[in-house]
Amino acid sequence: MGQKESGHAPARRAVPGVVGRRRFRNFSRERVRVLMSLDVSTVDLNRKEVRRTDRDFAVTWAGNYGNGRVFYSSLGHPEAAWDGPDIQKMWIEGISWALGMDPGDATPRPKQSD
Repeated sequence: MGQKESGHAPARRAVPGVVGRRRFRNFSRERVRVLMSLDVSTVDLNRKEVRRTDRDFAVTWAGNYGNGRVFYSSLGHPEAAWDGPDIQKMWIEGISWALGMDPGDATPRPKQSD
């Protein structure tokens, strides 16, 4: 289960609240704005596949890179996820933002307190 984080960031309005199984990549909150993160209370953190020791798993994030913009999401691995209007809207808004067609703040923020 995911938890939404950032209210006025790119594609944040369309980020779904609950999604299926996800894969996670390394990221740093010092470089990106996390839009959605994993609710760690729903995960067995003792599994060998869990490698992050900080218990911080970004599901969707946005950031500035040089003069460009980057939008990332791990949502959509199961093929059926692409049929969901919320996933489709999230990707369209994220790509539109990354192309500079929509405004949005991607300033990095520290992790919110639990």
